[in-house]
Amino acid sequence: MSRKKDAVALFEVISKNKERRSDPRLNVPAWMGGETEPPGEFAPTQAEPPPSAEPRPTAARAPGGLRPAVTTSAGQLTLSLNYTTCCVAFLVLLALLFGAFLLGQSLAPKEAPASPETPAPTEPPRLVAGKHYLLVQKMAGLTPADEAQAKQIAAFLAANGEQAVVRKFAMPDRKEIYGVLAARPFERKTGLENDDFARKIDGLGAIYFNRHGKYRFEARNPLFVLIREGN
Repeated sequence: MSRKKDAVALFEVISKNKERRSDPRLNVPAWMGGETEPPGEFAPTQAEPPPSAEPRPTAARAPGGLRPAVTTSAGQLTLSLNYTTCCVAFLVLLALLFGAFLLGQSLAPKEAPASPETPAPTEPPRLVAGKHYLLVQKMAGLTPADEAQAKQIAAFLAANGEQAVVRKFAMPDRKEIYGVLAARPFERKTGLENDDFARKIDGLGAIYFNRHGKYRFEARNPLFVLIREGN
């Protein structure tokens, strides 16, 4: 009787083990003799991928893998420059600026070079007998160099609005020299008008000396010469 009970108990244990092994809720690895999970059963659901952002338009590549210099996308103009293109653009810009400078120089009005003195008039101004004239400058003598310098002073005065003449003078020791007389006549050898005119000639003398380094004029101590014979 005890053997029968033992056989029944063993049978129940075996049956329970079979039921456990056949229970689909138990996850028994295949290497332990468990049954494989049927396809589609208890498979985890895949999460839906998040909506991807709208793909940005990419510029088409130029042949050879080089990116084009100018691209357009979404209503925008994109400029892409490499080192070589930048150098070429810089050289072209310099050439354009230099060309514009040369063009401006060629179109600019040409100014005649300013000369310190304009030539004296062909016909020298006339001196009136009985009038007084300011002695602007006495020269050293009657040499050709003295005459040339006297004429240069007369031309300088003419260029600044005051006519002048070159004449010979006899010094107290009877030595003759060239002298420059301003051609503006005065009734007397002294007066307010004489002083104003002498100051003007003295200012011109400072300019002349700065240009030529010689002859400051003698209007600081003005001497008005009476002309007894006109020309």
